[in-house]
Amino acid sequence: QDIRPQWWQEAWSRQELCRRDYTLELLQYIQENPPGCLIPGWSTTIIADEAQDYLVEEIEIIKQLCHHWQTEVNHPVNLWLLGDINQRIAPVDFTWGGLHLNKTKELPWDNYRTTESILTLANRFQLRANDSRPWGARQLPKPTDPKFCFEKPGDAVKLLVYPDRTTAETFLEPLVATVSQQISEWQEKHSLQWRLAARARLFCSDHYHVSPDRVRFLEFMPVSQAKGREFDSCIAFCPFDLPQNGGRMEAYTKWYTQLTRARSRLLIVTTKAQLAELGEEIFQNLIISKDGETFNAVEQLNYQNQEQVIEALRWITELTSSLDTSETGKQGLKSIILEGASQADPILYYDLYNILKNYATSSQDTMAIEADIVKLFFGNLESHAPLKAYFEQPEVREVPRLQTLIYRCLGQSWQAAEVAQSLRQSDPSIYEEVMAGIQEDLRHRCLPLEADRLASFYGLVTTNRCNNFPWLKTSDNLLSILKTRTEQRLKVG
Repeated sequence: QDIRPQWWQEAWSRQELCRRDYTLELLQYIQENPPGCLIPGWSTTIIADEAQDYLVEEIEIIKQLCHHWQTEVNHPVNLWLLGDINQRIAPVDFTWGGLHLNKTKELPWDNYRTTESILTLANRFQLRANDSRPWGARQLPKPTDPKFCFEKPGDAVKLLVYPDRTTAETFLEPLVATVSQQISEWQEKHSLQWRLAARARLFCSDHYHVSPDRVRFLEFMPVSQAKGREFDSCIAFCPFDLPQNGGRMEAYTKWYTQLTRARSRLLIVTTKAQLAELGEEIFQNLIISKDGETFNAVEQLNYQNQEQVIEALRWITELTSSLDTSETGKQGLKSIILEGASQADPILYYDLYNILKNYATSSQDTMAIEADIVKLFFGNLESHAPLKAYFEQPEVREVPRLQTLIYRCLGQSWQAAEVAQSLRQSDPSIYEEVMAGIQEDLRHRCLPLEADRLASFYGLVTTNRCNNFPWLKTSDNLLSILKTRTEQRLKVG
C-alpha cells in the first residue's frame, strides 16, 4: 500500500538478486496472496508504465499473475501497458509484437509537450537511432509528427559550441550567478516552491561529474533521471558522448528522450569534438514553414560573443519551471531547507509542509527535518525576534504545524502543544507526530519530567511517573509548582 524504497531494500537484502528475480519473487508472493475481500463484479487493474524498458520475461510474469487471478481466483484483471519504444533507455528485448497479446489497441497520440522547433530537432536523433539499429533489428516506430505540437513553431533551439569541455564549463559560472540573482530578488523569498523552481535543469551524460557547489542552483540529470519528467526550459550540457563500440542506437534514443523533456525552450551547450562525432549536419537545414514564412528550428550562437551568451542565459532562465516532485527532485531538499534556516536573516518557508508532502517525504524524515531546525534555533536569542515576526504573517497563521515549529524553536514547548490541539481532530496522525516532536525536544534538553508532564496533561499516555504526583499534572510553570510544593512541605508562610 505505502511503498517506500527503504522498505523494499530491507525486505530484499540479498544483493545478488537481479531485477528479474525481484519481479518474479514479488509477483509470486502476490499470486499466493491475492487481494482480500474481493467484491463480486469488481476487478483489479495493473498498470505498467514505461513498459518499453521492461524485459519481455518480466511482462510475461505479470501476465501469468493476471491469468492466475482470472482462472484460479475468478477475479477479473485489466492489464495496461504504457510505453513508447522511441523513448527506450535500456537495451532490453521488449517489442509489442513479442508480448503476443490477443487484443491490442494503439492510440493516436498528439504531442503537446514540446514546441515544433524542439521536436523537429529531436526527431533527427530518432532518425539516427533508427539508422544505427543492429542488423536484423526491427525499425523503430515513427516519432510524433511536429505538426501535432501545441506550439508552432515556438522559439528556436539555441546551440553553443565550445572548443572543449573545460571551456564549456565556463558557461556554468554565469548561469549559477544568474539563477542566484533571481533567487535573491524574489519577493516570494519565503516560498520553498519558488526556491526549488529556480534551479536550472541541465541534461548531461551518464558519466558527467557534478561539482557539489553547483547543486544548489543547478540540477544535472542523466537520461535515467530526466526520463518521465518535463520542464518549461532546459539546458543540454555536453551530453553527446557516443560509445566507441556499439550501442549507438541506444545513445541516440537517450538523446531523443532527453531533448523532448523541454516544453518551450532548449539551449544546447556542446563541444567541437562532440559536434564532429555527431556530424554538424544533424543541426543544419531544419526549416519550419508557417503561414508562408520559414523558420530555422536551431539558432547557432557564438560562444565568444558575450552579448549572445548573456542573452541566451536570460532567455533560458526567465521561464520559471513548475515544481518538480519526482524522486530525483528530493536531492538536496533537506539541505536547502536547513540552509534557509541557517542564514543571518533566517528563513522558514511557509509552504514547507506542502512541499514535503509533494515530495512524498515520510513522516519520520519530516520529523527529523523539524528536529534539525529546532536545534539550529534553540538558544539563539538573536533569532527570537525574526521568528516571532512570522506569527504576524497570514500564511503562517493558516498552518498550525508551522506555528508549533516556531514555538519549538523559541523553546516554548507548552505553547507549541496548545497550538497543536487544533490538529487533534482534523488530522490525528500529524497531531501525534507534532506532539512526539515536542516531547523529544524536551528530552534533548534533559527535561524528561517536563516531557512526561506534557504527555500526561494532554492524555497521550495512560500511565507514567506523573500519576504518582497529581500536582504535576498541570500546564503551569514547573518551577512555580515546585516552589509552591516546597513551601507547603516546609510550611513556609
